[in-house]
Amino acid sequence: MVKDSYDSAVAIYMTQEKIRFDPPFLAHYQQAHLDTLHEIIGELPLFPGDRVLDATCADGFYSLALAKRVVPGGSVVGLEHDSDELAQVRAMANNSGLGKAIALKHGEVNALPFDANSFDFVWAVQQRIEPFQFEDVLQQIQRVVRPRGYVAMLYQNLFATTQITWPAELKQPIHQAMIEAGLVPQDPGEYDLELAQAFTHAGLIVTSNTPYVSVRRLPLNNDERNYLSSYLSQLSHYLQPWLAPEYFAQLSQLCEPDSADSLLNRVDFQLTYRDQVILAHK
Repeated sequence: MVKDSYDSAVAIYMTQEKIRFDPPFLAHYQQAHLDTLHEIIGELPLFPGDRVLDATCADGFYSLALAKRVVPGGSVVGLEHDSDELAQVRAMANNSGLGKAIALKHGEVNALPFDANSFDFVWAVQQRIEPFQFEDVLQQIQRVVRPRGYVAMLYQNLFATTQITWPAELKQPIHQAMIEAGLVPQDPGEYDLELAQAFTHAGLIVTSNTPYVSVRRLPLNNDERNYLSSYLSQLSHYLQPWLAPEYFAQLSQLCEPDSADSLLNRVDFQLTYRDQVILAHK
């Protein structure tokens, strides 16, 4: 059942490939969410002296934030399969003054190159894990975390996380098109349950599933506008085959950042971000 659930989620991940690996987009997203992401890291059960695995570290944003929580005496190991990104993270860590607290390892998250019970804490971002590898990854994480050690996973499907208040006549057509395009699950509650079941299946005990909700209105800062301009462009591209022509024409106008009708220029613009962190222990 778990495998079927995550095989069915392939479309959600595959349609986000370009967004997921676009560094400027990721940087704008992180800056736009900085307060929330710091809140999330700040509430994790981390302590000075802990040894933490960041699987995978990608651009190193979370590795640095985690390292700040476990020094002095602690360390973070950032795992990444992309050698170029590892080099960039190393330079960033050294420039931040946290270079000695951050070790980097080349490898794959579904075959962790570490001994059993090696870490006090493992951090992962769900969007960076391919759905067909999800069970294997959780099994690997369960293997390398110590008994009673913690695992935290940020659920970050950007299309589901970024919830825009659309004009009334577009709300239902856009929502249905996002489901049909595979951008969001049809039943978020059922999807949350399947995530928890996947943890249990891997031998991890879920202790909390915490939402982090924030609302944005005008005026937007530059990072927020840059992130949302890219997001809306991608959304329009993916929804075109699934919307009736009249609805797509309206959506295109709203998604054009330089248009007088741009959603980002409307006085009634409202956006809700919903991030979610699953915390479990071995």
